Amino acid sequence: MGFFSTFAVPHPGISMAEHTIKHLTPQSEVWQRLLAGDRQALNVLFSGFYDDLYFYGLKLCHQEPLVNDAIQDVFLKLWTSRDTLHTIQKPGAYLFRMFRHRLLLLCRQSVVRKRHNEHYSDARTLFVFSAEDLIITHEISTEQQRHLLDLLNGLTERQREIIYLKFYGNHSNPEIAEIMNMKLQSVANLLARTIQALRKAASADNALFTLANLFIISRL
Repeated sequence: MGFFSTFAVPHPGISMAEHTIKHLTPQSEVWQRLLAGDRQALNVLFSGFYDDLYFYGLKLCHQEPLVNDAIQDVFLKLWTSRDTLHTIQKPGAYLFRMFRHRLLLLCRQSVVRKRHNEHYSDARTLFVFSAEDLIITHEISTEQQRHLLDLLNGLTERQREIIYLKFYGNHSNPEIAEIMNMKLQSVANLLARTIQALRKAASADNALFTLANLFIISRL
């Protein structure tokens, strides 16, 4: 493990009250400390970002070892390239973009290797919502849960990813544009089309339409 042996799991002794993804800016003390070469700042960032990167990664690629490898690679890259990061305006989104790019590359490489194996299965599976993702403000029945999952997973993969980043990751539109390598207006358009698609798919059933709106409102 070498340099990253201390990063196998998030550091249990670090409070992230002032260093959440939502508040990380170029002026944040922890970011400035990283740029100055403070190894502890890297630990703080790793601890604060680990869970969000991990669960986002499992949506992009259902192979946990690859997700963990990508996280390790991103923070190693962050450390070794810290002298070049002074112009980064959205550090959190930048990390997610690096992670997304690295993980998808690892998944593609894994697929190529596994094609030569009789037990080949595609590591790059579709971005899919599960029952665990449906924690909304009101309790819903198992049947309602299934209907809502069908609605969400009936969206395109790109629509599902933007829903996850916006409603689960609480990323702003500019951050999503950075992460997904899209123009800002394209993000706004895709979000609008996605919400419209959800409501349209549910419109034939009043109860399902209400449930879809509840899901959307509970995430805003």
